[in-house]
Order: sequence, then C-alpha cells, then structure tokens
Amino acid sequence: MGQWRLLHMPSPLNMQPSPVNASDTDLAQFQQWLNAGLLPMIQPSQQARSVKTAWHLLSAGAAMMHENNFDTLSVEDICAKAGTTVGGFYGRFQNKDAFFLALQKLVLLRSEESMNTLWRQPAYETQSLQEVCMLLVASAVQRYRQHQGVFRTSLQRAHEGMWDAFKDIGDQTRALLTAALATHLQHIPAEQRKLRVEFGHQAMISVLCHAVQNAPSPVHLSDDAMVHELTSMLVAYLEQAPSVEIQRSDMDS
Repeated sequence: MGQWRLLHMPSPLNMQPSPVNASDTDLAQFQQWLNAGLLPMIQPSQQARSVKTAWHLLSAGAAMMHENNFDTLSVEDICAKAGTTVGGFYGRFQNKDAFFLALQKLVLLRSEESMNTLWRQPAYETQSLQEVCMLLVASAVQRYRQHQGVFRTSLQRAHEGMWDAFKDIGDQTRALLTAALATHLQHIPAEQRKLRVEFGHQAMISVLCHAVQNAPSPVHLSDDAMVHELTSMLVAYLEQAPSVEIQRSDMDS
C-alpha cells in the first residue's frame, strides 16, 4: 500500500472506543465545534473545566457503549466512569437522549472530516483500484470499530429517525467516491458507473451494519480479515464487466 495511505490511516488496533482520543488538539477542536454551534445538544459554557467535563462524559459513554446497550446504561454509570457527578451531567445535557445525540454528532463530524481528507485531494488518482478500495474499506471499518456503540444504537432506533444523519453522509460519500473511481472504471459505460459504485458502497455498509448489530460468523468486526475480505469483495464487484439487463424471458427459461 502506498505511502499516502500509511500517513492518513492509523491502525485500527490503536484506536480507542471513544468519540476521539483525548488530547489538547482534540479538546481544542471540540471547543471550536461548540463555539460554532455544531453541538447544540450540549448546554453552552465558556469555562474550560465545563468543556473538559462534557468531553470526559462523552468519552466515558462511548467507551461503555462499546460493550453495553445504551438503553441499559444509567446516567449514574456514565458519571462514575467519567469521574464526575450526576449534577455535572445535567449541567451539560438536558437528558440522556441529548447526551446520545451529542455522541452521534461527534461521530458525524469526525466522519465528515475523514471523508474530506480521503476524497478531496488528488492522491487517489495515482493509486490502483485495489488501493483506493482499501482506503475506503479501512477507513469505514476503523470508524465502525471505534464507534460501534453509536452505530448500533442509531440502527436500533432507526424508527425514530436516528439513522437518517448517517444516510445523509453516506450520500455525500458515494458522490465523492463516484468521482474518485471514475478513472478506474473505464471498462464500464458512463451511465452504469454511478450505480456500480453506489451499490458497492451500499453492500460494504450493509456488512458493517450487520457486524455491529449481530457479531456474525465467520468474520467479526474486530477481525483483521474484515478489511481484507471486504476490499476483495468490492474490487471484484467493481472490476466486473458492464451489467447486462436480464429480460424476464431469460429468467423464465
């Protein structure tokens, strides 16, 4: 794999199940998002201590959701993990639902950041189809591993509209991906490329959604084989010859 991927793709084994790894840079970014009004579900405060408390609560909740269903977690459990009080929680979040929406928004903001890093620069144009697909799959698998509790809860509460925001960012990703793969899909007529790329992405996300909800066999989300097998599947599909419309008479014969 090329140097560009190594520079921009940290190993999933080093990622922690939290919104982001806590550092001065991350806290500064968190503060910027708060100041910009991108996290309206967090009650505003200009005090650095209050911002850090909100951060620790979110990190604690995300870490606990890695292994536990969000509905079974109590505010007291989250506060104990974060080393703060229940009063501190309600000083920053109106309720537990607002807390989850903040967690979800952090994942979305990070996903947008990752998407822009991957697909809004020309480096992919010099990569092979396999390398571009590896970039896509490794980034997606890393994101689902790191935030699997948020993805799981969002899927479980899809009937409440909790998955809609991820659908929106999926649409944005597919648009960028279609452009990124254009030079690699010259064997497919132009009018078929968009559907080919979008369905390949849909299949990949379907596998990851199934993995976070059901921990299926033979390949689990945490397995190293997940990236390899998903990449192989995506490359094989994209390399296929142009689609041929199947007539009803062909299906009946």
